[in-house]
Order: sequence, then structure tokens, then C-alpha cells
Amino acid sequence: NNAAPLFTVKDLLWFAYLYPFRTLAGRMPRGILHGLGKMADPLVQLRSGSQRASAVQAMLTAGISPERAALAGRQFISNATVRILDDLLMISGKGAPQAHVEGLDQLERARSQQRGVLLLSVHTYATRLAKRYMGEAGYPILTVRNQRPPDLLAGRLGRRYLQPRYMEFLHEVIQDEVYIQDPECSLKILKRLRSGGLVNIHLDAPRTAASLLEWPFLGALRTFPSGPFDIVRVSKCAVLPMFCGGCSTG
Repeated sequence: NNAAPLFTVKDLLWFAYLYPFRTLAGRMPRGILHGLGKMADPLVQLRSGSQRASAVQAMLTAGISPERAALAGRQFISNATVRILDDLLMISGKGAPQAHVEGLDQLERARSQQRGVLLLSVHTYATRLAKRYMGEAGYPILTVRNQRPPDLLAGRLGRRYLQPRYMEFLHEVIQDEVYIQDPECSLKILKRLRSGGLVNIHLDAPRTAASLLEWPFLGALRTFPSGPFDIVRVSKCAVLPMFCGGCSTG
């Protein structure tokens, strides 16, 4: 897009994150890294005001009280900072601490059908960390992901040079993944399921879907990608919801 500026504040933050800060993070204790994130939180909250307001409005529509919605809206933005710090920790090899997992009995029952398990989630901030932990615990999960998500806040230099580097960085974090742009994406998903494996798809990313479904959810009509339902129909796999909370400090 030639109308975009040459570079933006987002590009400068991207550069600092991918290069000097990544190097420093590998040498920092986990507590100090998260302490820096808390110090930066007021600036992040200020910069993300419109995103926070959108989240709060969605919660108000769902019937959540204004006080709880405002608190959750701030936490929503803070969690995004925690997530990118934990990505740095995973890259540095420090990994996740001991975690508490609920519902493993349900997962084992689903796996016993030997048709694979589709784990449906939304973009909660600890998903990548939780899947890394599950993989190390003997439950490897294939992540389905958009390789080129749109970024309206990036400038021309950021989109050309930094966004591809960030996608490479995320691949180092996620490791076990398939991109929706891959012509064999569906086949790779079905192969994992038919071998009895686990696949994770986010259900709240409709903008990239070729076909959408509309359904009442949390007080309003929402759009969902139809792809996961098609996969279930074809593979006859089990389906479980997955929610991931917490961070690398607990």
C-alpha cells in the first residue's frame, strides 16, 4: 500500500523487539523481564485505547457489568504484553514452569477413539505457551495459523522487512504449525487427525476464512469460519474446547 508511511512507531517497536531486546531477554531472569513489562503497561494501555474500547463494548453487549468490563479490558491489553515477553522466553529456551492442566481425562477419552482431536480455542494470550507445555508433556499439537496476517499499523518498511522476520520468529516459538496459505493445509490437518494426533484451530479469526457461518454468541450474532466444522464432518474426529490462562511466571 503506497499510501502507508515509510515507517511507523510500530516498526520501531518491532525492530527493537526482534533484535536488541531479544538478545537481552535471553540473559534476563524471568522475573526481571516481566517487571519491565509491568513498567511499560501504562504506555501500552495508552497506545491501545481503541482496541481496549472495542473489547469493552463487546463485553457490555454480552451483559457484563461496566466495572468488570473495564477491568477485563485493561487486563486484555496487559496480557498481550505478557504474551510477547513469554515468546521471548520460549525462544531463549527458558520454557514454561510447571502448570496445572484440567480436563486431561477428557482429552484421553477423546484420543482413545483414534480419530484425532480438534482443539477449538480463541486468541487468549497464553495459548502458545500452553501448547509448548503440552508438547513437552507428550501431547504435541499442530497449530493452524495465518502466515501473513494484515497489520494496518505497520509502515512500508515494516511490512516488507520486519513482518516476515516476525513470522519467522513466531515459527521458532510455535514450531509445530501449518499455514492456511499452504495449498496442502487441509490435507496436513487431516493427516494429523487420522494418525490420532491433536490439531488446534482458533475459532475467532473469520476475516481470513473463505466461508463464514453466523450464529448467536454472547448476546450478538457473530461470524465463525466454517472450515473447522467441515474438518470434523470429513474426519469424524473428536472436538474439545481449549482455554489457556496464566503466563510463564505461573
